[in-house]
Amino acid sequence: LHSLSAGAVETVCAHVHRPPSSSQVEGGDLHKLTHKVVLRGEPFDLAVVSQTLEHLYDPLLALVNLRRKLTPGGLLFTSTPTVNRPHMTPFHFRHYSPMGLAALLTQAGFEIVELGQWGNARYLENLFALSGMNWPSFVQGHVTSEKGAVENDPLRPVQVWALARRPLSD
Repeated sequence: LHSLSAGAVETVCAHVHRPPSSSQVEGGDLHKLTHKVVLRGEPFDLAVVSQTLEHLYDPLLALVNLRRKLTPGGLLFTSTPTVNRPHMTPFHFRHYSPMGLAALLTQAGFEIVELGQWGNARYLENLFALSGMNWPSFVQGHVTSEKGAVENDPLRPVQVWALARRPLSD
């Protein structure tokens, strides 16, 4: 549940509007993007790194490598938990506050376009109440009001997200 502002959505849509045939999806270890790998292939206009940074042993290295693979002015959307129950042990290393994520992205050389957070007490309670690897659904987490609107309580963040840009002069 990420609530990008209308301006941020317009920025992303305008920046990455291409015919589907020119879209490219790649995967791999962000820790091991050597200079040769970064320069191989076309650079990306947009990278989405969702629910990943908390599982990287060196997120700064990964973000620096990713910034190098983006076009100047290219965008990165990332989201990560501010709090979570233990999972993927031993590969869940950290959590981020909004300012912690912004500081990490800035240290990696990105400009912050937009930063946000989402959460509410009911989702947080259900996150820790469920056993096993079942994550609360929107129904179980009671994240919607009677009218079906997603409730956000800024005092109880569960997720943080950022839209960041590789500087044009980079």
